[in-house]
Amino acid sequence: MNYLSPIIELTSLQSNKIFILREDSIPFSFGGNKVRIANEYINDAISLNKDCIVGYGSMLSNLCRILANACYSRGLACHIIYTDKPCDSNSIPYNFNLVKCCNAKVHFLNKDNKISDNIKKILQIIIDDGYRPYYIYGNEFGEGNEAVPINAYFKVYKQLYEYQKNKNLKFDYIFLATGTGMTQAGLIAGKNFWKGSEEIIGISVAREKKLAKIVIEKYLTAFNDRQLLTPPKAECINVIDKYICGGYGKTSYELLTFIKELYMKYGLPTDSTYVGKAFWGMYNYILENKIQNKNILFLHTGGIPLFFDNIKMLI
Repeated sequence: MNYLSPIIELTSLQSNKIFILREDSIPFSFGGNKVRIANEYINDAISLNKDCIVGYGSMLSNLCRILANACYSRGLACHIIYTDKPCDSNSIPYNFNLVKCCNAKVHFLNKDNKISDNIKKILQIIIDDGYRPYYIYGNEFGEGNEAVPINAYFKVYKQLYEYQKNKNLKFDYIFLATGTGMTQAGLIAGKNFWKGSEEIIGISVAREKKLAKIVIEKYLTAFNDRQLLTPPKAECINVIDKYICGGYGKTSYELLTFIKELYMKYGLPTDSTYVGKAFWGMYNYILENKIQNKNILFLHTGGIPLFFDNIKMLI
């Protein structure tokens, strides 16, 4: 599906114009970048004659939510492997409940065993049940499928390139939340192919800069090898890890206050795990680096259910 998300001009900051690509408006499963990425995985699985998608992530994961929904919609079985368990009924995220709502089979990692042993065992159970599983990350070690999701935002970069050309507009910066690194890798690959000039900056929501860059470079290498493209230089990978707030899913009073202000002032829902953290990071990065008179695009990658997880903390 070729979604075209709207780009809106939100506000100005230090004489910069701030634009937002509203990927949260994609009309499926609360939207977000993971709709595009899930479609790439599922299309690849179908081309390989697989009939069961196996996802992996935390209970906060937007990708797991959308995979479960997309599989049910397209008549595929779905299994989700979670890295964490709910502590109590009050701590269960909406994303987890939405996965259950779509009848996906849920597994929790046994922390006493290696992750690869867990995944291998679960995949074998699925095979024994008569299915042909497609694990989104490749083999039990999470390797071998890096090229597939990158195509999603390789295509989106082309849309952005054409948008700027048609509007006679030039974005100087593109900011986004960087978690898995798939979206940033796709944008970098697109920029490299269409000879763009924007500086693409990922605000890390979990990983330290060094590890995040290694992961993104791995995605880019796999994608460019498959497409027979010249890979971008390593210095094109720009990740900021200054605004992590203690790690994945962690937050702070300052961040929550910022998220609340975004909603009250602009009606813009964000969350403390991904989008709100990235927007807050971008805001501070602009001020700290005294960036002025630039056109800045922020990629709203969705995750609306996570906004509602934050509601009680915002009141």
